[in-house]
Amino acid sequence: MKSRGRLAPERVAFALFVCHSKREAAQRLGVAESTIYKYLSHPEVRAEIRRLRELSAEYNAANAAEAIALAISTLRQLLDNPNTNDFVKVRAADVLLSRLQPGVLAEDSVEFVDDSDSDCDDPNNEDN
Repeated sequence: MKSRGRLAPERVAFALFVCHSKREAAQRLGVAESTIYKYLSHPEVRAEIRRLRELSAEYNAANAAEAIALAISTLRQLLDNPNTNDFVKVRAADVLLSRLQPGVLAEDSVEFVDDSDSDCDDPNNEDN
């Protein structure tokens, strides 16, 4: 394939970023695959690829955070709704708790109730 002159580093970087292979990027740009390898040695091309990856990571992180917030809101609505089936409520609570980051639910931040001496579960206790 013949090149149509010098390619802009941004164009080469973008093609490499969106394509699945160097061969596909070369085809997209209308150049030989060897040309792509030559451009990869240019610092400005490598810098642009890094910039595109960083932008993509930031975008993905923002979208993931938004999706997580929406999912948590939905699970909370299920838990708060008196018409929600008990099984669904238990499953929603399980999903929320299992996704917590370690340390979010620390022992010193939660009051534990020791009911080992309680007779609440005693079927013979008439006060239940």
